[in-house]
Amino acid sequence: MSHVGLFGLILNLVIGVMAAVAVLQARKKHGDPYLAPLFFHTLFYTLGVFCLLVFGYIVINITQGIGPALPPVLSETGILMVTVSEVGMVVMMLGFNLALHGKTISAFWKKLLGAAAAFYLISYGLKYLLPVDGELYRILYRFQFEIFDNFLIFEVPILLYFLFRLKKISDPHKKRLIRGAVFLYGGRYVFVLVIILFIILFLPRNFRIRTDPEPLARILIYGLSLFFFTVFNLIPWIWLRLFYRKYAEHRASLKPDHSGLEEIVKRYRISKREFEILELILNGKSNREIKDALFISYHTVKNHVYNLFQKTGVKTRYELIHLASGWKTRRISAEGSEMEEE
Repeated sequence: MSHVGLFGLILNLVIGVMAAVAVLQARKKHGDPYLAPLFFHTLFYTLGVFCLLVFGYIVINITQGIGPALPPVLSETGILMVTVSEVGMVVMMLGFNLALHGKTISAFWKKLLGAAAAFYLISYGLKYLLPVDGELYRILYRFQFEIFDNFLIFEVPILLYFLFRLKKISDPHKKRLIRGAVFLYGGRYVFVLVIILFIILFLPRNFRIRTDPEPLARILIYGLSLFFFTVFNLIPWIWLRLFYRKYAEHRASLKPDHSGLEEIVKRYRISKREFEILELILNGKSNREIKDALFISYHTVKNHVYNLFQKTGVKTRYELIHLASGWKTRRISAEGSEMEEE
């Protein structure tokens, strides 16, 4: 059964890599800023699965003959790597939801997160300089283990906060996109809660997964764990297929009549090069496609897009397209009024 668990982790590792590649391809094609933190969130989760795979393999095939426990160095390294994975997932989930709302992590919070990470790493190294039976060692060990064991739960308040902020979004398509992400990623914790309740209500109180002789119970737990990891790994792909694709198709359909862009150029003092990039954005081109079309560097494209956002006061491509659509509507209304006067 242990080797079946390793096979399940390998399968999930492959699925995680494929999900990360799918997010990266969508990012390259459409250039939406919130796809970058989603990509790294998927990578951090895959890193956690990889750590479980490596240390599971060591326990089963290498340390089996010398006892059930891992050597201290390997055990500490494993805890550190999984903790990095969990912290990275929480930070990227925050960045993902902020970007969906057209915002970014502020400089203050970036510094605070950096300081917290530095403190954690220093405490990790400090533990090796302290006597094992000392009180400070026990405090640091407990602190690190609590982060390892519980930090991922901080995704829940992040998801709830952005769920409540949905009422401030007027665009129904953007609201559906964000709601899909919140419910899919929040649903993971509902699923975990259901498993915990199942174990509490239906398994014997004296059940232990490592020692219980009942094979059916062990198969059930391993099966639920495998299903748990597989569903989690599929969430980015499901969100892209069910929510993001429809949102991208709707956004691409909002292509205004370019003949009405002269007013935007005059009002916001847009340069000739910025106007060329604006036209390509309105045609649904990504930053990399714009780079290839105009034979300029990717960094230059990003600078011009940033300048367009600054001049027009928008934060996303979707808002820029809506702005152009609004000018088109005003232009058509003005032409209609002139025809009525004639």
